[in-house]
Amino acid sequence: MPQIQIAYMRHQGFDKTIKKMWQKFLFLLEEDFGIKNPSMMAVHHSNPNIITLEDYRYVACVDLKDKKIKPKGDIGLCNIKGGLYATIRYQGICEDALTLYKKIYHQWLPSSEFEALNASANVLYYKNNYLDPKDEFDIEFRVPIRYK
Repeated sequence: MPQIQIAYMRHQGFDKTIKKMWQKFLFLLEEDFGIKNPSMMAVHHSNPNIITLEDYRYVACVDLKDKKIKPKGDIGLCNIKGGLYATIRYQGICEDALTLYKKIYHQWLPSSEFEALNASANVLYYKNNYLDPKDEFDIEFRVPIRYK
């Protein structure tokens, strides 16, 4: 995967309050920078099977592509590092994310020829459950890996 330049907004907690943060983030991107209908992503700094859901660190992101903006208020800028990633396309509802984590980190990775890097997983949203009235998602989940 190539490096991706992103704008982001941070959130603590893995719960429905992420919806309000996404709404604010998308509003500010359009209002302050004219960014409409961006490619939405998320960075998962925590594994919800290990850490409490209240302490979970979630970062909403958008791919800036060629847009040039400056950090402002709650909106920051950084890059998602390029490199080798294990990816899986997955559909479901919010609660299914815990199952996805178990499948990747506790089933697939230990039996594969790869190991996870000490870096954050990220998600590309084809459908963002936090903005979907039925709470459904369609994502590409990406875990940075290397050969064992």
